[in-house]
Amino acid sequence: RSSFQYALFFFTNHHAIVGYHAQQTHIHHNEILGLTGQGILLSGYFDNSIVEYNSIALVDTRPNFEYGLYSHDGIRLNDYADGYSDGVRIRNNTIHLSGGLDPAYLPEWGGVNTNGKVLNGIMNGAIGQDLQITDNHIIVDIGDPEVIGSCYEIGGREPGNTVYRGNICETNNKGAVIG
Repeated sequence: RSSFQYALFFFTNHHAIVGYHAQQTHIHHNEILGLTGQGILLSGYFDNSIVEYNSIALVDTRPNFEYGLYSHDGIRLNDYADGYSDGVRIRNNTIHLSGGLDPAYLPEWGGVNTNGKVLNGIMNGAIGQDLQITDNHIIVDIGDPEVIGSCYEIGGREPGNTVYRGNICETNNKGAVIG
């Protein structure tokens, strides 16, 4: 809490703050600057956790050495089974995304050219009950047409269990990516 994190990583799952198998976690009042890293990850069991009043900037992010096509997320929620992300609150955070592609870091993977990147303000892969994402301010400013940028990526198996309310999404790209 109340810390500054500078995220400069070159591997996958490179987050400034990670809550892994951490129920009732309260992550708040942090400032995160990610140049090649990501913001906050809640993964595994994280029932009744709160992420609030954080300032996250992912600026000029680049693909890493492991994957050419992957997502960079301000806040990412991953659970892997029902009942592991109930009662979560993501609120009053400010997230600013910008960036572009760097062809030097884009390998071919399995013979497929993976030129691409996705930047998400909040990536919700959680399927818990009573998840609320409220009163966040997300800015997506992507100048590269090869990059997908979104305020929200909604990817849980049952995204109808999440309430999105009172959020501000300013974007020159996508508002939400669903699927």
